[in-house]
Amino acid sequence: MAASAYSACSKIAVLNNVNRHLLKPVTSSVNSTTMRTNMFWSPDRKGGYDPHTPQATTLEKLKLGFSMLGSEFKLLAKEVKSGFKADTDPMYMDSFFMAPYSEHGSYKVVWKFRGNEDIEKFIVTSDQDHGEGYSEALFSVSKENRGLFHGRLDTRVPKDGKISNAGYCNIRSQKNYVSICIIITCIFSTHFLYSLDKFFEKSFKRESPHAWHNYTHLVIRCRGDGRPYLINMDTKCNLDVIWHDQYNFTLYTRGGPYWQTSKIPFSKFFLTTKGRIQDKQNAIELGNISTVSITQADRQTGPFALEIDYIAVIRDVHHKEEFWWEMYEGKAEMMY
Repeated sequence: MAASAYSACSKIAVLNNVNRHLLKPVTSSVNSTTMRTNMFWSPDRKGGYDPHTPQATTLEKLKLGFSMLGSEFKLLAKEVKSGFKADTDPMYMDSFFMAPYSEHGSYKVVWKFRGNEDIEKFIVTSDQDHGEGYSEALFSVSKENRGLFHGRLDTRVPKDGKISNAGYCNIRSQKNYVSICIIITCIFSTHFLYSLDKFFEKSFKRESPHAWHNYTHLVIRCRGDGRPYLINMDTKCNLDVIWHDQYNFTLYTRGGPYWQTSKIPFSKFFLTTKGRIQDKQNAIELGNISTVSITQADRQTGPFALEIDYIAVIRDVHHKEEFWWEMYEGKAEMMY
């Protein structure tokens, strides 16, 4: 069935013969490979999954907005001051382009799980949260003080006549609203010290996406249960037709007591929309990463556990590949 679904698409990202058989069982269980539908636009950014919380009245919204003006304008003043310094100080400006960010092996740990404070930076969801299944998921601190994504996947379908598939658990990073102020100190006119200890929150709750354009790989140190997981990356977008675009790649875990370090090139992430692999693929925009998530949905009922040490990005100057997937142009009559 998965093979026929793949052959139905005329312009799909094609793997070589060896890797195709490895990826197909996972993508067919998590992503749909059906034909594109005519109704690709969605009026709701959340796709109908907004929490049913009581809405504040117009008067309450105005009171809350005015109470926040003072603190938000202070944050705006800090932003303007920092931006002015970046424009007038060439050394401050060069810090974004000079070493160590462009050197081979440049490494940045984005999330390091060492306690509840780090765990709370991620949001846990499952199909049970929306009344669409019976799966349960938790993200807690393990015995070794690491992040532990665990629970029970349940593929039973609710008997409501609407849901046809079930079995979904996910953890997703919260959106970033903090920018980094990089200060350079000159020593002996040739050596520079880089300090990243100055952070400031952007005013008026504006999102500050992760800028990973200087990096080539995503690195995850984890200890799994032998089940495959799906790594997802969302980009910040304002156009409604691409609200649900997402970039995915499979994380295979070995199982057992040993840790594994997976180094995944960004060039191998493929584009999906609402779980459907898209015919027209493109490379991910690394300077505009909004969130990163990990999904368990392999259609195997039972407990799962993925212990995570850290998630990082690394630069490999020998990796010249921009986009790994091959694209083939098919005849128009083959699309339907």
